[in-house]
Amino acid sequence: MVLFTRRDLIAIAVIAFLILTGLGIRLGLSMQDQPDDIKVIRNAVNPPSILNDPDSLSYTENRSLSLIDVNTAGHEELEQLPMIGHSRALAIIAYREEHGQFKSIEELTNVSGIGPGIFQKIKSNITVQQTETGNTESK
Repeated sequence: MVLFTRRDLIAIAVIAFLILTGLGIRLGLSMQDQPDDIKVIRNAVNPPSILNDPDSLSYTENRSLSLIDVNTAGHEELEQLPMIGHSRALAIIAYREEHGQFKSIEELTNVSGIGPGIFQKIKSNITVQQTETGNTESK
């Protein structure tokens, strides 16, 4: 006893193909409408409420830091800055010992491992004080 004819099987295969193709297109279009950072968090159990403010996605806990003087801070103090771990803190100290005191906070981008992105995250938490002249620059 034959349940389906060859013609019926072809029709079923075509319908299944069209349904799966439609679902794939729908999924692809819905993913295009979403920003990249939302795609990653979409399946999270409790997505953070900070998604409306992209600036708050990184290191909000460090915003209450007092200013750290990069000319006098030790590695433990420097490690309190966002994106500054042990090796970057040591690189800041080594640069300071080799080149002398920082003259501006922007000079910190000359340190190996600290580029414009990291500088943008820490610039509001650092200052440069010149011990011989007493001048202070901070942002």
